[in-house]
Amino acid sequence: MRRTLLVCAIVMSTLGWLAPPAGAAPPLPTVSGSWSWVVTGFNTLAAEPAIITVAATTDKVDADTSSLEALRSNPGPDGISLREAIEVTNNDPGSYAIAFSAALIGTTITLGEYLPPLTGGGVSIEGDINGDGTPDVTLVTTLQEEWSRAIQIASSGNRLHGLTLKGFAVGVWIDPATGAHGDELPTHQTLADNVISGLAILGFGADGIYFHSPASPDCGYGKPDPCRTYITFANTTITGNTIEALDAGLNMQIGNSGDRIEGATVTDNTIKLGGGAGLELGQAGNPGDDGVPAQISDVLIARNSIEGIGVVGINVMAGGSRAQGSTTEGVRVLDNRIHLVPQKGLSTCFGIDVLAGTDAWYTIWPDVDPVRYPDGNVLRDVEVAGNTLSGDLTHGVLVAAGSGGAAGSRNHVLDVQIERNVISTNVIGMGVSLSVGAADERLNHWATGNQITGVEISANRISTGRTRLPGFGQWHLDVGGGIVLVGGISLSRDGVIRDVRIAENEIKVKFAAVHGGIKLIGGMGPTARRNRVTRVRLVANHVSGTRPAVSVRSNIDARTNYASLGGS
Repeated sequence: MRRTLLVCAIVMSTLGWLAPPAGAAPPLPTVSGSWSWVVTGFNTLAAEPAIITVAATTDKVDADTSSLEALRSNPGPDGISLREAIEVTNNDPGSYAIAFSAALIGTTITLGEYLPPLTGGGVSIEGDINGDGTPDVTLVTTLQEEWSRAIQIASSGNRLHGLTLKGFAVGVWIDPATGAHGDELPTHQTLADNVISGLAILGFGADGIYFHSPASPDCGYGKPDPCRTYITFANTTITGNTIEALDAGLNMQIGNSGDRIEGATVTDNTIKLGGGAGLELGQAGNPGDDGVPAQISDVLIARNSIEGIGVVGINVMAGGSRAQGSTTEGVRVLDNRIHLVPQKGLSTCFGIDVLAGTDAWYTIWPDVDPVRYPDGNVLRDVEVAGNTLSGDLTHGVLVAAGSGGAAGSRNHVLDVQIERNVISTNVIGMGVSLSVGAADERLNHWATGNQITGVEISANRISTGRTRLPGFGQWHLDVGGGIVLVGGISLSRDGVIRDVRIAENEIKVKFAAVHGGIKLIGGMGPTARRNRVTRVRLVANHVSGTRPAVSVRSNIDARTNYASLGGS
């Protein structure tokens, strides 16, 4: 119910830009040249946004931008530029609608420096001039900086729609920090009710849209101590955008202690990848090292199309890198379409990841003392349903705790539903995989006490392929299959997978030597110790193409691990 109300509220606030309230009379002009709706049955007028019309394609400031009234009195010799319009909304905060003159249909505005961040709040920028559903104005840049961005949102209640942003490292940057890198960090701010829709973010920059925790040279990424900023990104809507990206189409990873994402709706976007991830949601860096974790809750990811060359389609995470004590909960991944092939030089490729305390070994910055690991993170209440996953996927849906090589401990994934997905991979991979514990030997540190509990895997249609990827050997056959549960891998001890129901799945294995459509493996490798897969219930699954249909092995090249359909 809470999720339904959130979505309804977002839709209502979005439609408020487009239509009058019920019972409203036609609009009447106001003295300022804007307009307002006269609402019947009330004695008050609801003010509408003041309209600023951009008429210039230049990137100059030669007008008086101290206030809206000043701009109207002195718009400059070339008309109002987009930069001038944004400066007015920052200098004279209020409710504004920035529009473009009809003469600018099909034009390009070249930016010689960053546009001012949207700091005033309540600003709409509409680039679909003729209302045909496609962008009419393009922004490009002459900047060659690593993190050049087209538009920065640093406040609440903003709406971006109908623009083409081309050639920027980041299309839309959401971050309250507005000064130079190294200035005093903003703290305890909320960026709420922002809507990003109908944009075309082109040119394969790093990230299409980036939720960015404020950065400092003295803390955070690559430093011993986390930054503590308590920034909240609340009720953000990202819908109907077309994005080309090399690192992440949507980067929703927060990196500072106390930061939060509370309510986000990500729907109907088309993401084309030249590498990296379609969508990243989680905590990265080192939040929580100081006992103040970062939190994420109530996120809907639905009906998005992600395709191209990449590592992962959708990554939902609680705690990567050095993050500790993070919680991600209430995430719905529904009806998305993902088709990927691996990046050059990589053999692994994932459709949807559901992770806690899982990352690559080098992401913990092992040369930065004191060394920290992604410990004590919790991911819960996640639904992965109705998605279509295809391509050269080694994993269709991966659920992992304390895995990936980063040596995380005491991480927990619980209450996950994986239902009604169609998973088809061309390679000998895993349709649905649950994996606990893995530490790279270079870290010389155990991944201890990680857990996955309370998982429902039902009514999925899974087809795995025949192609053997280079470098996998016998291991590839040992773990290949439709649904695979592995209690622990290298340097993993006391890991647990428990209370899993696997029901009514249709599994087709195209390479018979995989020997198992559904596999339970207690532990793999000589350094896997005392890991368990227990209390797994199988109901009415159908496996074809390999025998046996179900394989249960306590140890593969290991000792002291345990796997059983029953147990405790």
